[in-house]
Amino acid sequence: MGANIFVDPAIVATPGDEIDRDGIVAWLTNLDLWLKEALSAHFLWLHARSITDLLTTYGRFPDFNNLRSLQRQYRLDVNLNPLARHINEFFRNPALDLENYLERLGYEAEPQNDSVTIQPEDMVARWPDFIHPNMYALLVTSCVCKHTAHPFAHALRIATLKFPDQSREITITATIIYAIPELACNLGDVITQAFPFLFSPDDLFPLINVLILWEEGESGIIYALEQQVKRDWSHLGAVSLSFGLGTRFIGSVNSVGLDTNETVLRRVIVLAAATIVDQVKHVESAKLHPLRVNLAGDSPQRIRSSDQAKAWRVDVTKSGAGWRLHYWHIPGPDGGSIEFSNVCKESDVTIYE
Repeated sequence: MGANIFVDPAIVATPGDEIDRDGIVAWLTNLDLWLKEALSAHFLWLHARSITDLLTTYGRFPDFNNLRSLQRQYRLDVNLNPLARHINEFFRNPALDLENYLERLGYEAEPQNDSVTIQPEDMVARWPDFIHPNMYALLVTSCVCKHTAHPFAHALRIATLKFPDQSREITITATIIYAIPELACNLGDVITQAFPFLFSPDDLFPLINVLILWEEGESGIIYALEQQVKRDWSHLGAVSLSFGLGTRFIGSVNSVGLDTNETVLRRVIVLAAATIVDQVKHVESAKLHPLRVNLAGDSPQRIRSSDQAKAWRVDVTKSGAGWRLHYWHIPGPDGGSIEFSNVCKESDVTIYE
């Protein structure tokens, strides 16, 4: 998928008593936002089980009882059940433990005492003191993995909170006194590695591989569309219409080999996202126009008898086959809904009912 993402314990640990109600609401909102992404399964999301155990031991893990205590203390009007369920579903899943994942890949490491330095320093400062040794060991092992040019660590990123100095990555330096595999580095080697940060789900978009998402089928395509909408249109406050894929939409793309054409697929996703927010009419190159009953210029627009949906046609490419995107706009409350029917050549006026 192009990314393996570790969730920083700073996102997870319950805030200290010094935080006010607004801070608690912001923390809960951020945690819920990341968990929804983590449980979408479109990237490999990871946590540290040993850290979860420590947070639980010291009363800093956001289990249901701690969440309920915060709700009462700050008089929060939130439904805790979905959040608590998501927390347990992700952080109690041993298959998503970064340490175990590295062990399965054959990596272990031990740094020399007091040799580990981490930049930005603010990252360490916001971790509870009792998790420092575990975090150092985990990050150093990740560094050894990346030191050997393993693709897993090369694709590793850390979802965290923004820093005052605008740092975009964490840099770890350590002296290694033990490592597996043995050829990873020599006793006493000083290694330095860096891992990029992600500060919000919006940072995920550049990592999205449309070819891989398309292989996942409907769920992957819908995820790609939702991300594209957020990237292109959220700053305008555009409201999304409900949407879905027609039963033959994916097949219309795959049958003509476009499922391996990244350029065309990206263009389809971009135009479909603009359609979802009713903005494709402003994309000049899309040339939105009604899909008519026949090729005559005065032919009426196709209307589906079952629901009075109107058929529309959008230009995807100009050269070559001249691919077109066909969709239905179904009338209804809040602007109605969109059903993407098929992608076809310029000469083809098929739209599936």
